[in-house]
Amino acid sequence: MREIIFSTETGSDTPREIAEQYGIRIVPMHLVMGGVDYPDGSIPVDDVYAYYKETKKYLLRRRRMWENT
Repeated sequence: MREIIFSTETGSDTPREIAEQYGIRIVPMHLVMGGVDYPDGSIPVDDVYAYYKETKKYLLRRRRMWENT
């Protein structure tokens, strides 16, 4: 039987208690704006919207789970 790992990224705002209860791994989400990598929560949301409005560039980049273990 194969092992199944449930995971989500920090942008899902899954409560830590729920993640622990159900064994869900939470991995960091990153934003890349203008070539700079920002961890989730480290930049104001208004700055993210302003960057997108100005550049129309998709910002999200998820790292592979095994890179953070």
